Amino acid sequence: MEGTDTSGKTVRVAIVLLPEHSMMVHTLLAELLRIAGLAGAVQFETIVCSSDGRPVSSSNGRVVEIDAALADVSRPNAAIVCASYNPYDHVDRALIALLRPLERRGTLIGGVDTGAITLAEGGLLEGRRATLHWDELDLAREKYPGVRFTGALVERSPRHLTGCGSLGTIEFALELVAAFAGREIADRVMDLTIHGRHETKFEHANPALSKAIKAMSEDIGAPLAIEAIAQLVNLSTRQLTRKFDIEFGIGPGRYYLNLRLDRAHELITKTRFPLSEIALSTGFNSASWFSRAFKAKFSKSPTEARKRRRLP
Repeated sequence: MEGTDTSGKTVRVAIVLLPEHSMMVHTLLAELLRIAGLAGAVQFETIVCSSDGRPVSSSNGRVVEIDAALADVSRPNAAIVCASYNPYDHVDRALIALLRPLERRGTLIGGVDTGAITLAEGGLLEGRRATLHWDELDLAREKYPGVRFTGALVERSPRHLTGCGSLGTIEFALELVAAFAGREIADRVMDLTIHGRHETKFEHANPALSKAIKAMSEDIGAPLAIEAIAQLVNLSTRQLTRKFDIEFGIGPGRYYLNLRLDRAHELITKTRFPLSEIALSTGFNSASWFSRAFKAKFSKSPTEARKRRRLP
């Protein structure tokens, strides 16, 4: 996907809004694409769409005016479905019918927040990795077993891009920019938005560690053996352990455990999933082990941490 030759051209991005979409996600995506045009020769033209050209209400109740029906957008380079709350109530068959021929013609098809549900419902993600908002992961995995929903911030393939939404939309937008303008321009956008400076330098300075951390992040529910991660990054287990100790002051096993506990904390405070399900989804087969590890890190039990939810 990355490296498409669009230098000196305009990339036309159709942002397709569904009812109850997140205004934050929509705004972040559009604004970051605008900033990308300031960072390089590629200009991003965003066209706010719906399947029928009618205005769409966002999750905060504001009605968003639409630039065009998706069918009226001439040769979009990308079509991104922007959804959020109650995604199964807003699956749009007319939209799916419009996306399929676009995909066949080579348009990059994307979904952000819960937009991947519409894509999965239309069979556009079958056999592929994808992601969406963590609130919807478990149900989506049950409904669409042919799609590998990972829970990563962003998942990409040559002609598909999905993101988890919320502030993860920044990562989604950067991947979209990289797809059409290259990684260097995406890094400039990161700098212009004061986002990810340390992470970018870290990735370049520590490629093996960066790859190891990415592997850990993508396999939270079924943790990989540290030996397998070391093999993946072409290091011995001892070498990998030494690198983690030098960079973070802890070994890879402890680092991996902290990632899983951070994900558990996110799910506990922002979803209504039972604690037993959260424990299993973050790789803890024992409730007592989960509770002890959680309390050791956060100085409170999972039950005590369950005070905040994602607002309806």
